[in-house]
Amino acid sequence: MAEAFDVNQFDYPDLRQVDPEYSKLPEDVYSLRVLKLTLSVNKAGDKPYLLGQFAVTRHDKYSARRLTHFFNNILDPEKRDMKDLAKLAKVTGVPFSGSFPEWVANMNQIGPEFVAPVKLVPQFNNVKTVGADGQITWTKEPKNDPTTGEQELDNKIDFRNVQPAN
Repeated sequence: MAEAFDVNQFDYPDLRQVDPEYSKLPEDVYSLRVLKLTLSVNKAGDKPYLLGQFAVTRHDKYSARRLTHFFNNILDPEKRDMKDLAKLAKVTGVPFSGSFPEWVANMNQIGPEFVAPVKLVPQFNNVKTVGADGQITWTKEPKNDPTTGEQELDNKIDFRNVQPAN
């Protein structure tokens, strides 16, 4: 049976003084920890992808902030996503062994740390257009903030420049 505790024993912050808006991390080099890698399949069921969830560590202001990264091209070893995962395996000391799903499970169990630049990159909307002939084309349009009209930016981990954690 769980022990009861007094919820009034803690010094809670005044919510009126808390900024409810999340800001993006400033561009910098951060220590990151693998929180969870989730292997999944797209809606059509014909293409796997890997969703990575990472947390900032060892930072005075931003520790515990989370970043997400989709590794979409994980079937082709020549694609950037697989190269990024291979580099991540190398710098974290968690080498590929067995099958890809087994490596993912191993990464989740260990939760290794690494160091990587985090950048601010422009965001885009994918826009579907159907031509008169029925042909579908996709284009990218800048994603703009509805209140300011400025193009939205989001954090992106630069896996090309990951380094081992100290």
